[in-house]
Amino acid sequence: RASRILQEGEAVETEVMDSAAQLRGPVRVAAPMSFGVQRLAPLLPGFLQMHPEVDLNVHFSDEQMDLIAERFDMALRIGKLADSTLLARQLCKIRILLVGSPDYFSDHGKPQHPRDLLGHKAMVYSHLAGGSSWRFRHATMGEFTQVMSMSLKVNEAAALMPALMGGAGLALLPAFMAWSRLESGELQTAMEDWQVEPVALHLVTPPGRSRPARVQAFMDYVADRLTQEPWAEPR
Repeated sequence: RASRILQEGEAVETEVMDSAAQLRGPVRVAAPMSFGVQRLAPLLPGFLQMHPEVDLNVHFSDEQMDLIAERFDMALRIGKLADSTLLARQLCKIRILLVGSPDYFSDHGKPQHPRDLLGHKAMVYSHLAGGSSWRFRHATMGEFTQVMSMSLKVNEAAALMPALMGGAGLALLPAFMAWSRLESGELQTAMEDWQVEPVALHLVTPPGRSRPARVQAFMDYVADRLTQEPWAEPR
């Protein structure tokens, strides 16, 4: 009975906040570490400027948080989603690119086929599906998997960047992480004809279609801007 009273009280509080001329109140968000820091964080000032009475509480972690138990309003998740009662909306696809520094390719050559990767050093994000077994698909030649010799393995993808830029090896990086350095020429892609299976970016919410207006406003704001990023592939 106490739990029901609490839920009813929160519902009344939400109605009062939503009826105000200006959105106000807390929004709790979970996001992957690298993606959240690099791509979500730059969007936050714009939303706060539009809605100064909204309080954003953003938790960056590669661990999948329990949205219900931890009372999160929404989460951004990358990759395949486990079956659950959560509601999920796919925003876009994200390509996985084979990248290295110009100096690395100058010293070691640029591979043209997955078998050319034999002898190259790999730097691996530990949460990447497949680990050291890099799997590629070609439009006409089918699939090919190459087991890589690892020189570096990290649980935070951004930690690969210094070694990658320093020419210590190759890495498979999501397009959102490599994009700016590809534009500047600090990184280059290889084996463009061979594709790694892309990952999907999802917006996930707890079950139940009813949500405060401030949460819906933040969801719409984030979805609109992320899907217009240059690295975002149509879903």
